[in-house]
Amino acid sequence: MKNHVKRNKSCVCPHCKQKFKKIGLKVHIWRAHTEAGKKFDPNAGYKTGRHSWSKGLKKENNESLRKTSETYKRKLQSGEIKPSQLGKKLSIEHKKKLSEIRKKYLVEHPDKVPYLLNHYSKGDSYPEKYFKEVFEKEHIDLKFHLQIGLYQLDFYNEDKMIYVEVDGEQHYKDPRIVESDKNRTVYLENLGWRGLRIRWAKFMKLSFIEKHKTILEIKALIESRIVDDRLLNELKAKLQLKSYLENTTPEQRREKRELMKFEKNKDKIEAIRNSDIDFSKHGWLSQVEKLIGKRHQKVAMFMKKYCPDIFEKAFRNDMSGEKDKIRNENKLKREKEQTEKLNQQILAVKNSGIDFQSRGWLEKVFKVTGIHHEYIRAFLKKYFPEISFVEFHSHNYTSR
Repeated sequence: MKNHVKRNKSCVCPHCKQKFKKIGLKVHIWRAHTEAGKKFDPNAGYKTGRHSWSKGLKKENNESLRKTSETYKRKLQSGEIKPSQLGKKLSIEHKKKLSEIRKKYLVEHPDKVPYLLNHYSKGDSYPEKYFKEVFEKEHIDLKFHLQIGLYQLDFYNEDKMIYVEVDGEQHYKDPRIVESDKNRTVYLENLGWRGLRIRWAKFMKLSFIEKHKTILEIKALIESRIVDDRLLNELKAKLQLKSYLENTTPEQRREKRELMKFEKNKDKIEAIRNSDIDFSKHGWLSQVEKLIGKRHQKVAMFMKKYCPDIFEKAFRNDMSGEKDKIRNENKLKREKEQTEKLNQQILAVKNSGIDFQSRGWLEKVFKVTGIHHEYIRAFLKKYFPEISFVEFHSHNYTSR
C-alpha cells in the first residue's frame, strides 16, 4: 500500500476512484479495502474502558507534552510552520469563483444574508423606530424593509421607486462597508431606484427646524415637488411665538405690544405735532383724518391715547360737551315724563272706586292705568300698601 501511495501522485483511490489527500488516501485504503481495516472498530476503546494514553495529562505534569508544546511554539515563531487556521493562499481566479458561488447562493436564499442574520438579532434599531413614528405622524407614504437581491431597503415606496436609508457611523468609517454601499447604490440606480441617505449621528445634532426640513425634503421627494420655504417660515414663527409666550408674563407682553404700536405710529404722531392744524377751531378732526389716514371715528381715540395734551385743549363741538348736555337734558325729560305718568296712574286708582274683594278688579285696574296685568300687583303693593285685594284661582281665592 505504501508503494502504491508514492506512485499515485494524484491521490486517487485505485479501487473506487475517489480523490483524497495523501494522508486521507492511506486511511481510506486501509479502512475500506483491507480485511483488518474493515474489522476495526473506532469505538472499541470506549466500549472496553480503555482511553487515549494522554487523557488527563497536561504539559505541567508531563515532560513529553511540555517538549512538544515548546517545539510547536518555536516553529510557529520562526515561521517553519503556519497555523492550520490560516490555510493556504488562494489565487485571484479562485477567490472570484468562490465569490460568484456565494453571491448566487445568497440571491437564491435572501434570508441567509449575514447582515440580516446579525443586524436584526435584537429587533429594529432605535433610528428605525424613530423614523417609523415620524413618517407615520407626518403621513409620509414609506413602508418598512424591502429585500432587493442581496440588499435590503430601510424605508421604501415601491410605486415611485424611492427609498430612504438611515445609516450608522460604520457606513462612513469602515472602508469595506463604504465600498459595499457604493456598489449597492449603483445596483439600485440601474434598477431605476432613487434614494436619500440620512447620517443618524449628524441628524441628531441638527436643530428642530433643520430636522423638520429634512422630513419635508423626504416628503417632497415622494410627491415629486420642490420644498416650499413658506412651511419652514411658518414653523419658525410658531416656535418663536411659543418660546415668547413661555418666557414672558402677560404684563410684559402688554407693554411690548404698546411699545410696538407707539413705534408703528411714531411718524403719525410727529406729523400731528408738527402740523399747522388749529385744534381750537371746528374742523380739526377732518384735517387730522386726512393727515394720518384714519377714519373719523378713530381719530379722537388716537389723539386721546398718543397726544393727550393736544386733545384736552382741542375744540370738542358735539364730541363731548354739547353731546353730554343734550344727553342729560333728554334724561331729565324722560324722568319727568315717567313721574307725571306715575302720578296720573296713582290718582286714577284712587278715584276709580274699584272693589278689590270682588272678581274682575285686575281688569278694571288695567283699563284705568294701562299697566300690564303682570305688573299691577307690584304696583299696588308699592303705592297702595293699605289696599287688601283678593287673588282668584279657579274656585279658590286668597286674600292679600
